[in-house]
Amino acid sequence: MTTLRQDDGHQLSIINAIINQVLGGRADRKLLRRLRTLLLESLAAAAENVAAGLGIDPTVDIASPIAKKYFAERVPKLVGINTFTRRRIRAVLTEEIAAGSPLGRQIRRLRKEFRVMRRGWPGRRGLSRAGSVARTENGIAWGVGQHAQMLEAGVLAEIWITARDLRRRKSHVTMEGQCQPIGKPFVTGAGNLLMHPLDPAGRPAEVINCRCVAAPAPRGCEEARLATYRQRTRYWRTVIAQQQPHERALVRALRIEWLRQEKEMVAAMRKAA
Repeated sequence: MTTLRQDDGHQLSIINAIINQVLGGRADRKLLRRLRTLLLESLAAAAENVAAGLGIDPTVDIASPIAKKYFAERVPKLVGINTFTRRRIRAVLTEEIAAGSPLGRQIRRLRKEFRVMRRGWPGRRGLSRAGSVARTENGIAWGVGQHAQMLEAGVLAEIWITARDLRRRKSHVTMEGQCQPIGKPFVTGAGNLLMHPLDPAGRPAEVINCRCVAAPAPRGCEEARLATYRQRTRYWRTVIAQQQPHERALVRALRIEWLRQEKEMVAAMRKAA
């Protein structure tokens, strides 16, 4: 098989044009449309979770000002999902072109990169990129929805519940049971401030893949001290179970979008050959 063009510089200019066409602004808009509904539904579900626990009707939903503000502020980070994809695909194709790889090998390498993003490395434990992005973004939306509903319901304080598995951060282990008045930040073991678990304003090292949750303490921190570790564990498991369908929906959406991008890239590369 032949490469896209005999001249490496010319090939790279063609590849860059294809990447910009397929993975550029149009892809950003498609991804945002696909994720917007799912993330706002997660935010609203979190508010419903808090309201149900307080015995009230939810006052935060997908049309609430806080939901619109959350998504508008989150757009640059969501667009960054495709920015990473563009950089990664450009890097691997540049590498193949520099090695003199024929078109067939370039396409196989491209497909492998997209497959790893969707499914992870074969035989390796851990989240795929789709899983990591979905877990983080779903958790952020959930945290924003929970916190907003607590504020609107007049809850006086909230309790940090650290994830009940071995994947939790060391800086979050010491936060277990920490109670703060609503509006006052939690302090992580690393000394960073978070308004709630997966605070979108927090440092990435404290947020990405976090599975901690917050529980309302309607009458303040004195009440929170009465909660036992077992009660907090039960609450954490309930919340995680409620989050999972939303997280899985986001994983599916990302996989579908990346498969579409892969097919469009392959078609454009073959057409340019």
